[in-house]
Amino acid sequence: MNPTVFLYPTMKFVKTLMKVKVDWLLLIFFLLLILLPFILFSAPAATPPQPATLPYVLPDEIPAFLVTGELDTIEEDFPAIYTSLFIALATIPTDTVYVIITPNEEINVGAGIGLVDTLMFTPYAAALIAKEIKIKPNDDTEYEGEHYGVMHFTILTDDPDYAVLSIPTDSVLILDNDLPPGLTTSFPSDTSYTEGLAGFDYLIALTSIPSDTVYVTLDPDDQLRITGIPGEPIMLTFEPNASALSYDGAGVRAVDDAIYEGLHSGALSFTVTTDAPEYAAFVIPEVVLPIIDNDSTPGINFEIPAILALTEGEGEVAVAIALKSVPTDTVHIQIIPDVQLRITGAPGEAVTLDFAPNSSALSPHIALVKAYDDFLYEGEHIGNISFLITTADVDYAAFTIEPFDITITDNDLIPGITFEDTLGLSGVENGTDTLHFSVYLNSIPTSTVTINFDPDINLDLGKGKDADLSVKFKEDSSLIARVMNVIIFNDPFVEGPHIGTITCSITTSDTFYAAFTIPDIYVAITDDDGTAVINYDPDIFQVFPTVTTHTLHYNVAEQFANATLRVFTLEGRMTEAYSIVGKTGTIDVQQLFSGTYIIMVSNGEEMFYQRFQVIR
Repeated sequence: MNPTVFLYPTMKFVKTLMKVKVDWLLLIFFLLLILLPFILFSAPAATPPQPATLPYVLPDEIPAFLVTGELDTIEEDFPAIYTSLFIALATIPTDTVYVIITPNEEINVGAGIGLVDTLMFTPYAAALIAKEIKIKPNDDTEYEGEHYGVMHFTILTDDPDYAVLSIPTDSVLILDNDLPPGLTTSFPSDTSYTEGLAGFDYLIALTSIPSDTVYVTLDPDDQLRITGIPGEPIMLTFEPNASALSYDGAGVRAVDDAIYEGLHSGALSFTVTTDAPEYAAFVIPEVVLPIIDNDSTPGINFEIPAILALTEGEGEVAVAIALKSVPTDTVHIQIIPDVQLRITGAPGEAVTLDFAPNSSALSPHIALVKAYDDFLYEGEHIGNISFLITTADVDYAAFTIEPFDITITDNDLIPGITFEDTLGLSGVENGTDTLHFSVYLNSIPTSTVTINFDPDINLDLGKGKDADLSVKFKEDSSLIARVMNVIIFNDPFVEGPHIGTITCSITTSDTFYAAFTIPDIYVAITDDDGTAVINYDPDIFQVFPTVTTHTLHYNVAEQFANATLRVFTLEGRMTEAYSIVGKTGTIDVQQLFSGTYIIMVSNGEEMFYQRFQVIR
């Protein structure tokens, strides 16, 4: 029996069996059972000799790869579901044929994702049975859109017919189950935030696994905080794995800065840094958040003290100032006392209270004001406190504090001038006796008090007869008595008992002492010139004006119509003599120096005198 006659229908049957999924070991076993009787009972001489290299070729077929199966679309979501590709040989090869399948990284053909798998077709009838390739998608969590799994085939065999054959590259469409690259954020965008209260969580997630680490920096401005420090940024890290798809973030709070800003806003900006090209270009928009201030509106807490009265050297008035809100910059409030008040050691010296831009500005800053104990009598008077505010804070720069007055009771002596030993001043006109009196002020004046003593021609105060003497009273030395020496001028004229007069006047800008009037001081003088030979009688002898510069008029009685006029200094020295005719006339005195003179008229029997003064 010709084996080929039997083998052909057998191979047809085998091919039929290969189209169904039957274990190939069972198939070989079945074939051996069919062929075993022929092998055992056929005579060797009946089988013609066959060359060793003769292939088992079906009479009407040629070598070829039979590739069957439609490659369906597959989805990453279902890696357990696969599509199949079947490969069989059209003829039994003369040597083992290896079909090496090289997939790309998108599919698994049996050995693993992207790993090479090999089909082996031995030179037996089993090579005619199709081998199945189960193609599964790589569910890689990376967004790739619609992409393809690609298979390349490589043939390795020593069979010359199959060695020259090839299987075309094949591919399968894969539907991606991953989201496209993107950044998802979550935060309550329609909420206002209050300083000091809870804020919100800003959450970020990637929509796809990145090809490299993605860093997202959250950078708040100085009105917001994420850490304990206002304005300090943080960085979120998204690794190139599935964790990048989960939300990560940070709590954002409004900074409770104690500075009044009213309704304001804080900004949260973002920076994306990565070497993953699909995420490098992404930008997260800045978030601007409304913030409600929990601080008080700007203002100054100040009230004029309830008691505004001080006594020099006693007590103090407390000036307390605080701000109602923390300023944006230091606020300097200068407290300025006038010269009647003092805060530091010096009267009128200003003191500055500094309110720093922190919560200490809300606490009272206190200055103690005292009346300046100046030793000057001013009676009940007024001290004034004023204020000056300087700051770069625009709110507080516009504020002012109204000045106020403090009533001051003086503790000094009442102004006055005391003369001692002026009553009963008397002396003899002998040129040797000196009289004394003293003078002092009862209080320290506000400015120098000058007392001018103007003696008449009978008296000398140490600077010459009829010469003025000025005494100055300054500061606390004004309270010390000044002793005045009075000398009675010894003139040659017989005047009998007469009076010397000292006229007093005051010069000062002190309003109290400027109003004082000092009465004249009188000295009772006993004349030591014997019997009077020179008489004073204006009805008999008169000159005018008594103060002149050039000309002196005279009137004399009848008995002196042709008499002689003589001019003497107060020291008794004669300076001029004039012969007159008639009872009236004039004489020229322009040659005389400034001073006081005595003029006498004499007819050889009687003498009368008058005084006059020449001024230049």
